[in-house]
Amino acid sequence: EYDEKIVNIICAVVKIKLLTTRSNATMAFATVEDLTGTMEALIFPKVLADAGTALRENAVMLLRGKVSVKEDEPAKLVVDEVLDVTSLTPEQMQLIYVPGKNNPPPKSQMSTQRSKYAGVWLKIPSKNCEQMQAVQNLFAIFDGSEPVYFVFEDTGVKAAAPRSMWCNATPRLLSELQLILGENNVVKKS
Repeated sequence: EYDEKIVNIICAVVKIKLLTTRSNATMAFATVEDLTGTMEALIFPKVLADAGTALRENAVMLLRGKVSVKEDEPAKLVVDEVLDVTSLTPEQMQLIYVPGKNNPPPKSQMSTQRSKYAGVWLKIPSKNCEQMQAVQNLFAIFDGSEPVYFVFEDTGVKAAAPRSMWCNATPRLLSELQLILGENNVVKKS
């Protein structure tokens, strides 16, 4: 009964498998689950690119797309839009398209795409200072999927941290970073 219907699913991303298409673009097969069960979601290259870093394992996402049911196969979701539930404002939650309840909003109204340099920004005295070592130790503990950027005061250089230093930007991590670097030297941008 759900074949070809547009649905919204709030789910946790269990696993993501990336594949390269014949046209050399990247698409994803994501295993997602909610309280009712598990299903596979197909995310084609354009939708995957629009999702950016929001689509990641263990994230709670809102997936909007069309259900595809074929004989002898479990149902799949062909995803049109990926939204990080944790970044939605109450106004954006009101705009979520519910089939039969409201008209779909223009995609521009729903876009929650993060700015190009969203993440944790840290102003550090230099690349080889004591504070840098303390920050690296913290990132080993708070490992995650949030990008990290540095501004080095001695050279004025801005640099993106390698993915191995990305973090889970919890309030606890941010307060620890502020203790090390000073309150004005730690900024979380979305």
